[in-house]
This record gives sequence, C-alpha cells and structure tokens, in this order.
Amino acid sequence: MTADFAESAGSDSESSRSTEVFAPRNIAEVPASSFITKKKGLIKDAVAGRDRDRLRRLAMSKGGLLTDELRAMAWPILLGCDLNLFYDSDWRSLQPHSDESQISLDTARAFVYYPENMSESFRKTSQQELNDLVVNVLRHHPDLSYFQGYHDVASVLYLVLGPQLAFPVLRHITLNQLRDFMMPDLDPSLAHLRLIPPLLQQLDKALSHQLRFTGPQYALASIITMYAHSIESYEDITLLYDFFFAVEDMSLQIYLFVVILISRREELLAFDPEDHEILEVKISQFPKIMSIKLSDALPRALALREQHPPETLLPEWNAISRYSVLKSVRPVYSATSLSKTDRTIPPLVEPKSDFKPLILQDDGFEHILMEGDQQMPDYSWVNYVTDLQLKESKKKMAKDASRREKEKDRRRLQESKRKSIIFALPFFGQSAGTTKSKLELKSNNISDLKKLKPELEVNALRALHLRHLKEMNSFSLAAFGMSLCLGLMSVWIALVWRRE
Repeated sequence: MTADFAESAGSDSESSRSTEVFAPRNIAEVPASSFITKKKGLIKDAVAGRDRDRLRRLAMSKGGLLTDELRAMAWPILLGCDLNLFYDSDWRSLQPHSDESQISLDTARAFVYYPENMSESFRKTSQQELNDLVVNVLRHHPDLSYFQGYHDVASVLYLVLGPQLAFPVLRHITLNQLRDFMMPDLDPSLAHLRLIPPLLQQLDKALSHQLRFTGPQYALASIITMYAHSIESYEDITLLYDFFFAVEDMSLQIYLFVVILISRREELLAFDPEDHEILEVKISQFPKIMSIKLSDALPRALALREQHPPETLLPEWNAISRYSVLKSVRPVYSATSLSKTDRTIPPLVEPKSDFKPLILQDDGFEHILMEGDQQMPDYSWVNYVTDLQLKESKKKMAKDASRREKEKDRRRLQESKRKSIIFALPFFGQSAGTTKSKLELKSNNISDLKKLKPELEVNALRALHLRHLKEMNSFSLAAFGMSLCLGLMSVWIALVWRRE
C-alpha cells in the first residue's frame, strides 16, 4: 500500500464516522509553535517516503506523533501492517467466536474515560462499531481466546484510526504482540509477569525484598492490555502506543512497569511486607496515577532493557516458550537509537518464494527468527508461529489435566486407606485412644485425623499401620499355637484309644 492510500484511508474512516466534536485529545490542541510545525512536516515527509526508521525516531521523540491524523498515517507503516487486509465486510458470514457474548458485555462498557463530552447516542454507535471490530478480528482467528481488556486496546485503535483502518492494525498487533495473552491457558501471560521479580532484584534489592511476599499479578491488567486498561488519559495512552509501536518489543512493558515501581519506592518501603494483599492492590493502581512523567519513564525503560536484557533474567527467561512474542519477535530499536539519529535500519526485502521460518540458537536461548528478518506477506510466518504456540499450549493443558487427575486418584486412594484403617481399629485389640506422644493421634475419629497437620497425620497413619500389623501377627501366632495344641491333643487321644 502507498502512503497516499494510508492517508486517504485515515481520512475516509474519519469522514465516515459522526462529525460530533470530542474534547481536546492531545498535543495537537496546544498552540502551534515552530517545533510542532516542523515536526509535523517531518512526520508527513517520513510517511510519504515510507521511511520507517525516521518514523520510529519521531515517534520516540518528545510529543510522539502529535496528532491522531498523523498517527492514522504513521501507525500502519510503523507496524508494517498489510493494508491489503482492509476491513472485511463479509465477516458476519464467518463462524461465530465462542467468546462473543463476553465481548458484547465488555464493549457495552467501553469509552468511559475518553473521549470526553461524547453524547450517549454517539457512544452507543461507537460501542457497536467497536464490538464489530473485535468480533471481526476474532472470527478470522477462532483459535485465539478473547481476554477481558482486549477491547480496551481495540478502543484506542478505533479512536485513532476509525473502524475501517483499525481492523488491519488490530489484527496485526493481535498476532504479533497480544497472542501470548490469547492462548487457551494463562501460563503464557504469567510468563511475562514472572520477569518482574528477577529484574527488580537486579535493580533494587531492598525493594525486591520488600515485595517478596507479593506476587507479580499486580501488573497483569496493565501488561495484557498494553496499559490501555490502566491509563485513563487519552494523551498518555496514544503517546505510549507511539513508543510501543516504534520499538515493537513486548518486554518493554515489563521494564516500564518496573520503572513505575521504582519511582514509588519510598511509598512501598513504608508498608509491612506481609501485607501482600494491600500491596498488590496498591501497586496495580500505580499506572493510573504516575509519580513520573511518561515521557521520562519510557526512555528509562528502554535504557534498562539494554542494560539488563531479558535474556539475563534467569531462570524465568528460560521457562518462557520459544513461540512467545518475547522470543519470536526481534526488537528493532535499542536505547542508543534515541541519541544516534544517524542509525538506520536496512529496508525490508521481499521474501523469497521458498521462505520457511527458522528456529535458531542465539547465545543459548532459542528464538524463532525470520530468514533475513523479512516481513512475510499475508501473515504466513506469524500464523505459522501462532499455530505452533497454540498446539504447545493445548498440549500443556492436556498434560496438566492428566496430572491433576492422577493427583485426585492418589488423594482418593489415600483417603480410602485412611478410612479403612480407622474402620478396622475397633477389631484389633487395643483401642485407638492411645496418647498423642505414642501415636501422635488423640482418637480414631476421622475428623481428628483431618485436623492434624499433614506430617502428623502421616506419622499417625504409619504408627497405626505398624501396630495393626503387630496385632495381626500376634493374633495369627496365637491361632497357630491353638491349632497346633489341638492337633497334638487329637494325636494323643487317638494313640491312647488304639492302645486300649
């Protein structure tokens, strides 16, 4: 697609929507200055020349891409979207997605924080268009699971790009950036969060120790929605997406959250570390009210990623699937790009007809890379990796289910043995009312057994079992002795009778 088409698509999508005026959105409303005027011209020139390298530098610089009009032209180019996959008007004929009822519930609550001053009738129209956008994408990828918050990401794209142009962009980031969070199980999502503790340990040992009882689930809502669920300012979320789309590295979200954590360091150290529930709720609210400017936090996060790359966050990094977006998408920009404006990225080369994805070894870590770092048309490569990741996820789910069933069977067998022992106690001589010091058990009642700690319960069962064996052996020996005596007596009587 040409830049002209991208520009016209953005304008067409805007003109097709209502002409209702929203509240001021971002830096575009600031009085014009020579800086803004010059930067707008640079962005338009980069769009016209499809210069992704220059667009990335402009998106990562002060103010980002400035306006929604410029973003509508620049974002598809930054992401390398295939605009041939324009809005599919025939999506209603596709098989319904299994999560469409939940999608309807979520999109009916969309557009709460922004845009402001939106009339109720226009909000309803926008919510319906947002619902159609999300369902359109997921019907094309029915194996991916919808997660609550996905509509928040889609709503940002909808407001910037309009429903038509938002479709190829949302589809692109769904496959290339969000697919870990759309697997059948939650583990690929949690794998992102597990990188936070080791990174915090490298950067701030005191804060890491303070949060030792608090799991990284506090970052879940922010990470899986690319902060769209947490940041309530439209200006901030669009600026953030300018930066994210320029870097194209999902691990940057982890580093940004750690920067936010460290910026609230003193506040966190004042809590009791054992109040992990309070800390978890408190930390989850940090992205909504930042104590650090986003324009300062993003370069710091990028610098941290270069100083402490995710490959050093062991052993958590090794546990991440090789099909994860953290490993299968190579970041295109580093912190040095912010200062070295002459740094260039080789232009994309058309892929070969015999292209096949390669699984390579890089410094001991498995990565899936594209041959020559080329973009595959029609998403052939990313669809291939997504299919592999889905198969791996389903296989893991089946394995976990089998393990849980085996654990249930083991517990049922253990419970059956315990009940058998308790039932048999009255039939074996001495009562079970033995002192706890001897059997670590107060009575033969099953409720008393359940009240004991696991280790005492095991010891008690072992003691009971040994005692029962001894009692059974004694009983058998007595029975054998009696049988022997009766036998000898019978022999003696028979001999006496014969003599007489």
